[in-house]
Amino acid sequence: MNNKTASITRWWRIDAAGFGAFVLITGLAYLVLIRPVWLVQAESDRLVPQMSQKQESLRDARASLAELRKDLDDTRAELQDLPLRLESSTQVNSRLATLADLAAHAGLEVHQMLPNQSRNGERYDTVPIKLSGSGDYRKVTLFMRDVHEHFADIAIVGFSLSAGNAPQGQAQFDIGLAWYTVPALGYVEN
Repeated sequence: MNNKTASITRWWRIDAAGFGAFVLITGLAYLVLIRPVWLVQAESDRLVPQMSQKQESLRDARASLAELRKDLDDTRAELQDLPLRLESSTQVNSRLATLADLAAHAGLEVHQMLPNQSRNGERYDTVPIKLSGSGDYRKVTLFMRDVHEHFADIAIVGFSLSAGNAPQGQAQFDIGLAWYTVPALGYVEN
């Protein structure tokens, strides 16, 4: 081999080694530096529109929540202005005493006043009360009017009046009342 050919071969090997090193370094740079950046950028490009949608949904949800809280506050204020306040059914003895006083004030003679088992409801419970006694028709109607005027939480669900074996001008009455109370599970206002 001649000198010129050996020199070209030697430079060609050096050039090939340099080119190989360049390709290797470029490949490593691509794998270690460039490709991860491109992948992160592609993921970012994919997620940014989703994030914008989520932020818009969040703004809408916050606005809706604020509106619902305002409605709740308005409703609570309206409830506070209502004259009706339901009591607990544990106050049944107090309520029976008040009803007995009202009946006596109306001139009725109460023979029996029986509360029954409370009936549970979702928003209120109902305590049935049976009231029996004697008095004339006018006094019975006055008593029922007074119950209606004084107790917004009591409904008259039935009554009967009969003169059967009662003294002159007197009648036997049976009045069915429904007293609306706070639910036994307890309504908790936040």
